[in-house]
This record gives sequence, C-alpha cells and structure tokens, in this order.
Amino acid sequence: MKYEFSNSLRKKFFKTNMSFTGLNHFVYLTITILQSI
Repeated sequence: MKYEFSNSLRKKFFKTNMSFTGLNHFVYLTITILQSI
C-alpha cells in the first residue's frame, strides 16, 4: 500500500515537473523572441 502510494505520487510529481519545465521553456523562448525584435 505504501509503495503504491509513493509510486503514484512520484508519477504525479513527475508530470507536474514536466509541465512546469515546458512552461518555463515556453516563457524563455517568448522572452528571447521579444528581445530579438
């Protein structure tokens, strides 16, 4: 039970981390494009 819970929690955290990284990358790209204009 404990292992199952930690496993699902890790998956959830990984998904959130990935989406956050994607958002960060998107913001970085937008700033770079705006600066080059």
